[in-house]
Amino acid sequence: MAETEENLAKIQVRVLHQDMIVTMIVPGDCQNIEATDIFRVLESHKIVFGIEHKEIEKHIQDKHFDKEFVAAVGKHPIIGQDARIIFYFDTNPKKPEPKKREDGSVDQHELAVFPHVDAQTLIAKKIPATVSKGHGFTVYGRELPSSDGKDCVLKAGANVKRSESGLEYYAAVGGAPKLINDTVMVETLYVIEGDVDISTGNIHYQGDVRIKGNVSSHFNLEATGNIIIEGSIEAAQIVAGGSITGLHGIIGGNQGSLKAGADIHIAFAESAHLEAKGSVYVNRLIRQCNVIAGHSIFCDREDGLIAGGHLQAKYLIQAKVVGTHLEIKTHLRIGNRPELESRLKLLQEKIQSLDAESVKNQQQIQKLAKMIQRLKADPERSEQQFQKTLTEFKDVRIVLAQAEQDRVKHCEEKEEVEKLLADDRAPKLSVGKELYPGVEMWLDHEFFDVKYIMTGNTITVVKREITVMGYMHTNQG
Repeated sequence: MAETEENLAKIQVRVLHQDMIVTMIVPGDCQNIEATDIFRVLESHKIVFGIEHKEIEKHIQDKHFDKEFVAAVGKHPIIGQDARIIFYFDTNPKKPEPKKREDGSVDQHELAVFPHVDAQTLIAKKIPATVSKGHGFTVYGRELPSSDGKDCVLKAGANVKRSESGLEYYAAVGGAPKLINDTVMVETLYVIEGDVDISTGNIHYQGDVRIKGNVSSHFNLEATGNIIIEGSIEAAQIVAGGSITGLHGIIGGNQGSLKAGADIHIAFAESAHLEAKGSVYVNRLIRQCNVIAGHSIFCDREDGLIAGGHLQAKYLIQAKVVGTHLEIKTHLRIGNRPELESRLKLLQEKIQSLDAESVKNQQQIQKLAKMIQRLKADPERSEQQFQKTLTEFKDVRIVLAQAEQDRVKHCEEKEEVEKLLADDRAPKLSVGKELYPGVEMWLDHEFFDVKYIMTGNTITVVKREITVMGYMHTNQG
């Protein structure tokens, strides 16, 4: 029979967690209670949603009196997730710290670590917002509204391309990935606003670099692209895969160096090493430097003085003034025919040697092949001897294949050297004003030693003889 109203009134009902859970405790006095009694109690408390019928029926059946149990559970709204961006690079890089050596000390020169990605690298990915999957309800039946997730925007900036879905962002070129406001980009030019010194450490960057300050002594600056330095350069080592431009000069203290895969442009150079696969352009002064140019050296703007040191160019050295009245030793070498001829001779010797060696190897291969055939046909052959002969045969074939590869490489280089030797441009020294004693020069095979002050002339080689054009002899003193 049903439980009395007096006992039902003793049932404890608690509504928890912002009307989302209802718990009940049935006292031991309710020995005749049934599940329908519990449902009536809940209805009297206006609890209409999420009633746990099975849990209630089991609790009553098992007569778990004076124990709290969950009688009703509301439903939370399933809100859509907001869109988010996953970045595959550090969008807020920290200040670099000195690199620790194995002995525990630190290298103050190795600080800067610049983020770099190759072309086609995934740098960001957008996770789209999700939609709502339904509203919720409290145990009182009050609706809890839901909402879709909010979208977010990430724009593809310079050198960034998006996938067809629009969700992935890839680097279109190699460079430094950056996030500025809501735009992701890849910069090929890395700009340092100040000096390269202990605050930055050495710079190693894949791309172009622009330094708005100076480059201090004993620091390295390397870039695979071009380097532009707006300030001065001290005894630093600078290497560029492209060109190097120094808006001021370099005072190298016999330790500083510039090495470029293309050209070098600089205001002046003192006591430094300059090396370019292209040409070297210096505005006003080259003093006591070692300069090597794959093409030409120009120092013909402003005063355009070359004084002291060793300069080497393939085609032309051009300046306003070369040497000084103090007769400072200045060594010039223009033209590379001697080196090319030596290289050609060496390549020819190597090819001849490889050809002779190949003939011997081919004869050895034929001999070993016959031995292998005889051993195969001999039923009483020594297996050890057979394997030894087979191994030797394979080894000689490997040596022959490598020799053939080397020969192809040497022949290709030989053709390039022959093309360079076929270039009939004569090496030249062009001086706009004075050429002083103390200057010694080689033009290909020919040596020229300046004995007197010469003005406004071009010195070249014609049919292996030194020719001076526009010569004017000026008496010293």
